[in-house]
Amino acid sequence: MKNKVVLLIRVVIAMLVFSISGMVLSELLAFALMKSNWTQDNILLLYQVGSKLITILIAFPLYVLVMRLFGKIGRFHWKGNRRLTFLEHLKYLAFAFFPVIILYGIMIILMRMGSVPAEAAGSISSFGNLIYVLLLGCVLMPLVEEIMFRGIMFHTLAKEGTAFAVIVSSLCFAVGHNNPVNMIIGLADGIIFALLADKTGGIKYGYFYHVVVNIVGSIVIPLVMQQGLI
Repeated sequence: MKNKVVLLIRVVIAMLVFSISGMVLSELLAFALMKSNWTQDNILLLYQVGSKLITILIAFPLYVLVMRLFGKIGRFHWKGNRRLTFLEHLKYLAFAFFPVIILYGIMIILMRMGSVPAEAAGSISSFGNLIYVLLLGCVLMPLVEEIMFRGIMFHTLAKEGTAFAVIVSSLCFAVGHNNPVNMIIGLADGIIFALLADKTGGIKYGYFYHVVVNIVGSIVIPLVMQQGLI
């Protein structure tokens, strides 16, 4: 029990450093951009890109540093030691998409009823915004998150049991999302990705599913909504 408490404190401190550093530097970036002469759309896009780069290039390395300062971090592998069968792929993809379909389905119904603003599903306002969402939001950030949560955090916590590692890493992953819907999806998918990391010994499959889920939730659904197809 004592070891679990120590690991929890270690993880909480690392997450606080990660969150606070990213938030403070992003606010400083926003302040600097507001002093510029760029248009509002350009300022917004530059802020979105800049805040993601701050997370990847500064906040994430600080998280790794703090985790390392408090002891050894769990070793993980990209490929792992086990491949999934075709049926296993279908099963895990179904599990990963179930919360996305249910929660976004409810959101769309509420939008049609006028109970939730249409902006709640997100939007793709320009080609530049689409590239930003695709490259940073759907490709690079999932890679950082998989290394951070299913790589370092999960494998560090796993020394005190798989269930403990799955629960804590998934809760931390969920808290890092920016609205209740994404938090619920993050918690559900965080559990799936952590179980995949435990089953295969690697983070490759979790990253692949993470990318697909983000593309559907951040690009496909907003574009479909904007076109009035649903």
